[in-house]
Amino acid sequence: MNESLQTVAALVGELARLRREAERAGETDVDTGVLATVTADGRPTARTINVHFAPDHQIVFFVNRGSEKGVALQGNAAVALCLFWKASRVQVTLDAQARELGAQAADQIWASRDRNTQLLALVAARYPGADAQTLKREFESARRSLSFERVPRPESWAAYVLDLERVSVWRANWPQSGQRRLFQVDGDQVSAMEAPPY
Repeated sequence: MNESLQTVAALVGELARLRREAERAGETDVDTGVLATVTADGRPTARTINVHFAPDHQIVFFVNRGSEKGVALQGNAAVALCLFWKASRVQVTLDAQARELGAQAADQIWASRDRNTQLLALVAARYPGADAQTLKREFESARRSLSFERVPRPESWAAYVLDLERVSVWRANWPQSGQRRLFQVDGDQVSAMEAPPY
């Protein structure tokens, strides 16, 4: 891990490089992470999400505004995200503020998402609270009816970018404790520091 990373763009670029490294090592789910948010009554909640490394050195994810995480983000923008790439033995944790992007930027990023992910989000937005069988049936119907057409982003789905505050990168070295690096973010400037492995 490069300790000379001094800007947020360089840091996110390094995280994207680690993602590619994990993919080359055989990681099949490089774009899945665990996002933690805080509810209005102070209760932390976590769930897996799809994470997107945008070309402009931003980390982005989509949220249904009516979901638990969507409601939580409207009240408290503080989040934590954990990415674990077992194939390359790397864990990345990020503390950040989640900031909603405008519709145009959201649509551009939406267009680059996996088509099946787009279709599932569209169907879930059209049929909130539907059971798994209904969602599966409507997913297949949407896939046939849209064929090669662009899948529109549902209005209820928002894109959020992470404004990083702190990043920890831990590379396992089992059975030894491994190596961990901490990066503190202040505006666009990044400072690196040594950290204990646990």
